[in-house]
Amino acid sequence: MIKELYPTNVFIKQLDISDEKLLKIENYLLSQHLKFKSDVRNDHKEYRDGNENIIFDAIVDGHCPEMDELVNKIKEGFISLAYSNIKDYDETNTERLYLDTVIDSCKINLMEKGYRLGCHTHFGDDAFACFYFNEIKDDEGGELMLYDPRWQKNYWFAGSKVEKIRPKRGLLVIAPSFLWHEVTQYHGDEQRLCLVVNAQVKNLAKDLEANKVDQSNYSL
Repeated sequence: MIKELYPTNVFIKQLDISDEKLLKIENYLLSQHLKFKSDVRNDHKEYRDGNENIIFDAIVDGHCPEMDELVNKIKEGFISLAYSNIKDYDETNTERLYLDTVIDSCKINLMEKGYRLGCHTHFGDDAFACFYFNEIKDDEGGELMLYDPRWQKNYWFAGSKVEKIRPKRGLLVIAPSFLWHEVTQYHGDEQRLCLVVNAQVKNLAKDLEANKVDQSNYSL
């Protein structure tokens, strides 16, 4: 018998968000970037490395309702991906699953021409999301490369799965944190803007049954 092991799903979806809302979110994030760069308390040295990208916390505090709406859509994507990866879930001592997600960080990822991001994972989180604001052309690079999580795989016996995703305005990609990924060198003239969100997924079943959390958004 041959049994498939270590598969994982990835969430890829073009979100239904009007260009007007996207433009408001984009302007909001870029204004946060300008505010960050103008802060004399930061030396900005870590954002001048041509082998890396510019990345810092995006403030989500109700100042931009469209941004809050986008983050909620991203949270829904995290939950959908989590359920898809546990469709055959049969762990003992767990009878019910009512999943929710908690955002760990929401960051602005701004790449200049010539920048890239080396291969890495998001250790400490359950999953990461990338939401794109640019239409990247075929010859401009800047693709998201997702690699087989079996890092030391033997090609002839384990095969090789590499997924190349070209950024598109309004595109959302969510993957488990253990999935190795990188961004190829970007050659475009415009800044490549991406929102990167890291999250934890938790099971609310026991809290819901014990009435420890608001049940209005869940059904038992």
